[in-house]
Amino acid sequence: MHRSWPANRAGLWATIAWLVVLVALVATPGCGRRTMATVTGTVTYHGRPVADAFVMFSPAAGPAAGAVTDAAGTYALLTGGPHGDRVFTGRCQIAVSDANPEGRSRNVRILPRLADTATSGLVADLVPGTNVVNLDLPEE
Repeated sequence: MHRSWPANRAGLWATIAWLVVLVALVATPGCGRRTMATVTGTVTYHGRPVADAFVMFSPAAGPAAGAVTDAAGTYALLTGGPHGDRVFTGRCQIAVSDANPEGRSRNVRILPRLADTATSGLVADLVPGTNVVNLDLPEE
C-alpha cells in the first residue's frame, strides 16, 4: 500500500519542528559552549600602583579566577582549571583584598568591603579574547 503525501505531513512537520528547536538551542549564545577570556590589568589607588593585592573575578557561571598584584600593581588572572588561565565571559563581580595581612609593604589600606564580591561594587563585562581591566580603588 502506498501512503499519500497528506498522510505523512504531520510526521514531517513534527520532524522539522524538532530540528528547528535543536538548531536554535545549539546556536543560542550562552547555551551549550561558553566562551572564555583572559584578563590582565593594574590595580591603583589615586593613580599609584597597589602591590600585594589579591584580585578575584567571579563570573555569573563558572569558576572564579584570581591573582596577586606585583610591585607595579599588575595582575593576570589564573584559574588553574581545565580551561587554562581563562575565565568565562559575561558580567563578573570583582573583589580586591590585601594579600599581605600585615600590610607593611605599602601605604594603601584596602577597604574591607572591597574584599567581598557582594559589597565591592566592582564589576566587569568580559568579552571573548583578551580583556584589560584596570581597577582604581575608591577611598570610601
